[in-house]
Formats: sequence, C-alpha cells, structure tokens
Amino acid sequence: MKSIFSSWASLSKHAGAMLMVPSVLALSVVGFSFFSWNKQMVQEAPLLDVVMEVRVDLEHAHQLLFKMEKDLNELRSVRDDQEELETLHNRVIAGVDDFVASMQTLKNHLAELSEGTAMMGSVTLSNIEVTKISDDELALKIVDLENTIEILDAHLMPELLGDAYQEFAYSEHDQELFVDAIDSAKVCDGRVHALIKERLDLQRRLFLLLIVVFSALIAYIFFKWRQLNRQMEDSLADIYLTSQATEQLPEPVLIISSGGIIEYGNPAYFEQSGFGATDVIGKHLSTIAVDDHASWVDDVIKNSSERQQWQGEVRTLNRQGGSYGSFIMSSPILDRTLSPTFFLLRQNL
Repeated sequence: MKSIFSSWASLSKHAGAMLMVPSVLALSVVGFSFFSWNKQMVQEAPLLDVVMEVRVDLEHAHQLLFKMEKDLNELRSVRDDQEELETLHNRVIAGVDDFVASMQTLKNHLAELSEGTAMMGSVTLSNIEVTKISDDELALKIVDLENTIEILDAHLMPELLGDAYQEFAYSEHDQELFVDAIDSAKVCDGRVHALIKERLDLQRRLFLLLIVVFSALIAYIFFKWRQLNRQMEDSLADIYLTSQATEQLPEPVLIISSGGIIEYGNPAYFEQSGFGATDVIGKHLSTIAVDDHASWVDDVIKNSSERQQWQGEVRTLNRQGGSYGSFIMSSPILDRTLSPTFFLLRQNL
C-alpha cells in the first residue's frame, strides 16, 4: 500500500527542490554584495584615497609657503638678537625642506593617481585580476593638474633652492598658480567621486533587481505551496473518505497488488474468515484459496493485469481450516499512468 503514496512523495521532493531555489538565490545575493563591496575596497577606494592625498599635499604646500613668507619677514626685521635670528633662520630652512619634501610627495601621489586611471583591480570569484580601463574625462583633468603642478614647481623651486630663499616672496602670481592647482585637484576629486557613484548606482540596481526577483520567487513559491497544500488536503480527505467507506462495507473486501500479494483486508473479511491481519497481509492470494479450486487466482491476476474485471464463484479458506463459498468480483485499480498496480476483490456470500 505504500506505493499508493509514491506520487505524493515525488511531489514532496519537487516542492523541496523548489524551496532550494530561493536559498541559492539568497546566497548569490550575499556573494554579489560581498564581492561588490570588496571591489570597491580594492579598486575605487584606493583611487579615492590617492586623489584626496593630492589635495592634502597641495593645501599643505600652500600653507607652508605662507608660513615661510611670514618667517622670512620676521627674520628680516630682527637686527640685534642673534639667538632669535638663528631660530628664525632654522625655521625658514626647515620650511624650505618641508616644502620640497611635500612637493615630492605630491608628485608621487599624482603619478599614482595617473597610473590608477589606466589600470584598476577587478575582483572575481577566484582571484583579483588587473584589467585596463580608461576614463577620458578624468585623464584630461589629471593632465591639466600635472601641467599646473609642473608650472608651479618650475616657478617656485628656483626661488627656494640654495640661498635664493632669502629673497623669496609669496607673490600673487604664485598664489594664483596654487589656487589653480588646488581647483584642478578638486575637479579630479569630483570626477573620481562621480565614477564611484556611477558604479555603485549600477550595483544598487542589480542588487535591487535580485531582491525583486527573490521576492517574486518567494511569492510564487508560497502561492504554489498553498496550492499544493490544498491539493494534498483534498486528496487526503478523499483517501480518508474512501478508507472509511471500505472499512465500513458489510461485504468482505481485499486489496491485492498486481503480483498477487494481499495488501489490505477490511474488517468484514477478517470477521467472515476468522483470520487476523498478520495471517494474510503480505501473503499471496493463493494462500487463502482451496487447493482443488485455486485456478481462479491466476485468472484474477491475469485479467487484472490486462485491466479487465473478473467474477465467479470460488471457495476460500477460513482460520479453522475449513472453507466457504462466495461469489467474487475483481476490479483493477489504475495509477496515474493507467497501469494496473492493484486490484479490488469483493466477496458476496
């Protein structure tokens, strides 16, 4: 009788497979989010750090020149205090050294920024690859910034190296060059932010699309689950009703497999024959047939396998070893493929 529920077992497996789909999709969403975040950390974030360093270096160099000019003016005003003169002189020399170092750091960061727009890391599921990409707008802005800093460097260094610093004055022209360089750095910074925003917007759209698909799939699965659940409840109700009807039939009934094995007997049969369930369930139909009249067993099995009914008068055994006559009717029970998997045997005394 277990095979009766084989179709429901298959349906259960199918439903389980359906529930695995959102789990896989959820893992995909988590994986996409992680690698997208990792890509931002490996790829765009360092580029953003570098362009910020360029701005910081320019601001720092700009402030150093203001401070240097202030120290030089104080140095020129000192006449008799040798100690203060020496202190201010050392401060000016340190300022020149800091400025030269700051400009070198600025050039290094600018080179990193220029290189970063030509080659950027790309994170895959297996490793980190390096692929060439380009952004013409950012590249042009970086070239403008490089040209501005080269002009600034070429103009200021001769005024600061050697003893030339003693006559240095931070002119309006020098300040304008620095302002132009700082403005160029701000423009580059804005473009890098725009690039990152564009990529993040794309990732957000993909992420939202996955969420929408995931939600729709969950809704669909819930709907199918409710539908399957209702179908199963209806089928179980039908099975229960059929079982109760068979149990309460006044005539003896047996359900036998296509191979002739007794799978079920109703209470009327056990009452009539005197057998218990363990005496006949799992046994061949020929077990209850009288030896001299057992040919009907083969006829019943043959006709049932051919999806044909069979009826006739037979003699069957009872528990006491005697026999009794009855008129039996055999009807095949077909599965969903219309194959005869069982047959119903009814006795009319």
